[in-house]
Amino acid sequence: MKVRKQNGPANAGQEAIVEAVDGAERGPSLEDEEQEEEEAERSAMQLSYEDMLALGELAGKVDKGLSAEALSRLPVVRVCALRGDSGVVSLNRCCICQLEFEEAEDATPLSCRHCYHSDCVRQWLQQSKACPICGKEVEAV
Repeated sequence: MKVRKQNGPANAGQEAIVEAVDGAERGPSLEDEEQEEEEAERSAMQLSYEDMLALGELAGKVDKGLSAEALSRLPVVRVCALRGDSGVVSLNRCCICQLEFEEAEDATPLSCRHCYHSDCVRQWLQQSKACPICGKEVEAV
């Protein structure tokens, strides 16, 4: 933007307006933006786990897990080999730990019918009430 300046004390206000307009046209400098970004990054890195949980609660995004009582009511079954039954979906692996199910291991089926190693799903459900596969809220019977 080009503005013709007039000299003299009466035009001091006009000069301030011209400087403000020039600054607004240019926007913040790249250096200023980088500095703000670095400061925000440092602030986020200095938050403790508890601070992040508190921040999440304020934002309303913390998905608290099941209570100890609800976890104790989850069913536990023994993994056994399924042979010849085409109507049954066989269990290959726990999607939490990615290990294959072994015969005679403890497994926990959720209300949505997804099944996991009992220890894996209990740890998961301490942090979240949702099934890791479908996201459906878990209901302990």
